[in-house]
Amino acid sequence: MGEIEVSVYCLAYNHEKYIRDALEGFVKQKTTFRFEVIVHDDASTDNTASIIKEYEIKYPEIIKGIYQKENQYSQGVNILEKYIYPKIRGKYIAICEGDDCWIDEKKLQKQFDALEKHPECDMCAHRAKLFDCSKNMVAKIFPAISKERVLTVEEVIYGEGGFLPTASLFFRKDILMNPMDFQRIWSIDYTIQIRGALRGGIYFIPETMAIYRWKSDGSWTLRNSDVKSQIMLNEKKEKMLLELNKETAGRYKDIIEKRLRKNEFYKLILIGDYRAAVQKENRCFMQELSPVKQAKLYIKAYFPLIDRLYQTIKGRKR
Repeated sequence: MGEIEVSVYCLAYNHEKYIRDALEGFVKQKTTFRFEVIVHDDASTDNTASIIKEYEIKYPEIIKGIYQKENQYSQGVNILEKYIYPKIRGKYIAICEGDDCWIDEKKLQKQFDALEKHPECDMCAHRAKLFDCSKNMVAKIFPAISKERVLTVEEVIYGEGGFLPTASLFFRKDILMNPMDFQRIWSIDYTIQIRGALRGGIYFIPETMAIYRWKSDGSWTLRNSDVKSQIMLNEKKEKMLLELNKETAGRYKDIIEKRLRKNEFYKLILIGDYRAAVQKENRCFMQELSPVKQAKLYIKAYFPLIDRLYQTIKGRKR
């Protein structure tokens, strides 16, 4: 079938409950081209590594495992740059974390065909089911875009990392191999999405082809869910966006400033300054919340005793 056209990378850590779904989604892909899947296990303490090894033995032409004896993330190692990038052989890259999975056997083929037909775009994405692990249910299908089209840079910047499912990202190798300065400040899926949109937007396929697990055991979301971590990440995001504005010569200044104002709005909520959060200058961000969330925020701001009583009752029911 020729040379490898697509390299998939999968980061796993204590994903014993989910990794088999991810691996099955990989090996069931039906393509007209060769692809490889580089799976990095960061010294899991459960059976994640042994499950990966099982699939590597069964599918040696597809699954390529990297097994750490000591956890690299906790040591501040850039796993992608040190371990993943040197092994990538495809001209395209796809991502799927170990706790997510693909549910369409033609996902890679569809995205490969899309970028082959649209050389002006560097990235392709699609919809996914968001599975809330804390409630054991599908919370929604996102993003709520029903037409096949090109997403703009502005949509991606304002939508932030949660705008597109990480498991849906498929892009040209250059996006990762030649990072811009703003990517170096914060190397996450949000910055990959921005970079992927800069040249010609992101080609979007309105098909649900993956499951994105939220609040799964050991996930990045849960590890950084406390207020201190959220504030630190907010500051890092601000630094990254300011560098993006500088690097793009102010071309996206208006949307970056709006995104920064929205970050400040959420920071006020994080630190508990609800009265400031609901002021007139934040009305546009309030309107983006559901009616229920808006009501709860107003109660916290103007009727804190009622909110505390509600939280006490809620805690007792648990």
